[in-house]
Amino acid sequence: MVPNKSARPAYATAICFYEIVVVLLALLGRSFDHWLRTTHPSRYHAAPLAQIVASTVSYALAPFAAILLWQMRPLAAPLLAVRAAISLLSYLGILIRQPFSHAALVRE
Repeated sequence: MVPNKSARPAYATAICFYEIVVVLLALLGRSFDHWLRTTHPSRYHAAPLAQIVASTVSYALAPFAAILLWQMRPLAAPLLAVRAAISLLSYLGILIRQPFSHAALVRE
């Protein structure tokens, strides 16, 4: 008799756990952000509203993507792709806003 193999590949399980860890780290990061804002208001620099909205939407989609992937639903792949696109656009927005420094490239 052939043993019953799991219908869920190992990498799908790893991605599910990754998505849950992302949400937990986001909550921890928001808590740190709140602590920094209240204890050191002069050193706190708020993120632009678009970046806050994009990260919130991305973190809100993460548990749904993990649940759909755990159940091996076809909708999981587009949801994960939307999360990846939001994260990529948010990261590119951060890079565009930061000034380019030639000093980091110059070696002495």
